[in-house]
Amino acid sequence: MTLDVRIRRRLKSFELSVDTQFPGQGISAVFGHSGSGKTTLLRCIAGLDRARSGRVSLGDICWQDEQPKTFIAPYRRPVGFVFQESSLFPHLSVDGNLQFALRRTPPGSQHLKFDDVTELFGLRTLLKRSIGGLSGGERQRVAIARALLTSPQLLLMDEPLAALDYDSKQTLLTCLENFHTEYAVPILYVTHSPSEVMRLAEHVVVLKEGSIQAQGKPEDVLARVIRDSSPEHGGNVIAAQVKGFDEHYQLTCLTFSGGKLFLPGEHLTPGREISIRAPGQFISFQNSYGNSTSIINTIEIVVKVIAKNEMARSELHFNAGDCLLIATVSNKFIDQQQIQIGSKLYAQLGRLELLI
Repeated sequence: MTLDVRIRRRLKSFELSVDTQFPGQGISAVFGHSGSGKTTLLRCIAGLDRARSGRVSLGDICWQDEQPKTFIAPYRRPVGFVFQESSLFPHLSVDGNLQFALRRTPPGSQHLKFDDVTELFGLRTLLKRSIGGLSGGERQRVAIARALLTSPQLLLMDEPLAALDYDSKQTLLTCLENFHTEYAVPILYVTHSPSEVMRLAEHVVVLKEGSIQAQGKPEDVLARVIRDSSPEHGGNVIAAQVKGFDEHYQLTCLTFSGGKLFLPGEHLTPGREISIRAPGQFISFQNSYGNSTSIINTIEIVVKVIAKNEMARSELHFNAGDCLLIATVSNKFIDQQQIQIGSKLYAQLGRLELLI
């Protein structure tokens, strides 16, 4: 089962034009800057906005098509929608908001159970609370749980963490990861945060001015997109975990699938999942480990692509663990060191930047 989206809708400054398929399982991200058409895309999928032309279908069920003329109303689409603002009913308690979702779902369609969802999202102790007495993070957890208790076949999430503080974001990310592990409900997750994409998503579609700029695995896509959008800074996004802090040298120790890294001047909480950027123009290479150097981050890599050109420098794509990175090197280095696909080298990351 896939989510097939082929739509066109005119916006103020550009036309949203999307023709793609999203996986029918797991978490897919829609990534892009503000105003790129991400929210409109979700609203068209949900039927809240009607695309001028196109087709929207989930598996064999068509929700919109111009030939033949078909348009399924939003309330008839088995979709849960979580907005940036929680949009809860203020006159109802937490339990009242959740029970509302259950009441509008036919008993035969209730695949997600009340106790399971409230346990996953840590709501058991909040059920009798009023909405006005909740924190922002608590309200969003209730909003997500309410959307899930309609037992949707697809969950749409429009930047659900945008207004939350760091601790609340981490709590919700953990809740979503746990839900994803337990259930097969596909999620389409809109965000402009690379770290959220890297942590949650298995597939990402990047929008720019209403059109798809790139799509694929996050680790393959984001480095190139960030580099292309900010060429003066380069790309390369690495998802890492904080292991500890060296007080003497003022370095945060990080681990990722490709080894260990050190981030200067950041005192981060151990266990925290973060994303960092390694600009390609600050990466250099050597063919052996242990040469004396002032660069403290050296990792073993395997060359995957050599994009040679007629100029002095070429593009090198390489893996560090399961992380794909890109840098430019001189053609002279490639020829002298006889670099080829599969070659093992050591990359020196001369600069790391915290993305969030």
